[in-house]
Amino acid sequence: MSPLSSAPRFQLVFVLGHNHSGSTLLGKCLDRHPKVLCVGEMMRIGSALKNPNARFCSCGELLTACPFWKPRLPILGRVGYNSWLIRSGTFRRILSSTDREVLVETSKGKAWYRLRFWRKKNLGFILLVRDSRGIVCSKKRVGKTVESCIRSIHKWMKRFVRFFETSSDRVLLVYYEDLIADLEGQMRRIAAFLNLEFVPEMLLPEEQVHHFIFSSTSKYLKGTGKMVLDERWRRELTPGEIRQVESMMERVPVLRDKYIPKGAGV
Repeated sequence: MSPLSSAPRFQLVFVLGHNHSGSTLLGKCLDRHPKVLCVGEMMRIGSALKNPNARFCSCGELLTACPFWKPRLPILGRVGYNSWLIRSGTFRRILSSTDREVLVETSKGKAWYRLRFWRKKNLGFILLVRDSRGIVCSKKRVGKTVESCIRSIHKWMKRFVRFFETSSDRVLLVYYEDLIADLEGQMRRIAAFLNLEFVPEMLLPEEQVHHFIFSSTSKYLKGTGKMVLDERWRRELTPGEIRQVESMMERVPVLRDKYIPKGAGV
């Protein structure tokens, strides 16, 4: 049965990965599909509900004024964020309040932490992986130490890879760099994984107002309309810092095989 005549493979899809891996870009591309709704990091909705007057929506409005979230706040109610999202069917109630068929959530590590107890076969996952040197550079830019970033990336990548290896039938591995280099090819691949028809609008993520909770606020090339690989780590990290990160990457196959040249003496 072709994607045009069958239902999407998953109703709920969670993006896994480390922060600063391009999940906001991926979410925007998916949100452009007429059957997909991306809500950003709904696993962090508890924090947003405690402070509804903060600008947690990517559209720039307060949650209490956002045209998407304001009428849906009663659906969320006064709840925490440990496991209610799945148990109470909140994701599905949000989805059913729209004309979309697939809901995408981008909490990454928090999603894995909450969902690792569930192992539900009807949940889909996209594991988004980025060159760790780029992630460390982004975190260093906001005051994090290289050492703490390396420890965090190594810990989470081991978890994600283990999950990918044991649930590969419903987890799609996507590299950020491949997404930038061949957006159409990767979005076609992702659409096929979700059993959705590819639509050209998925290649124009900025031509729509999105309503993401806790989305990335990076201003890198914002407003240029360009899809350019962010490799600022090449000039912002010292040679010693690069060697530190590469040493960690050598111990994680999905990082080593993609990013570390064979024979490189790191």
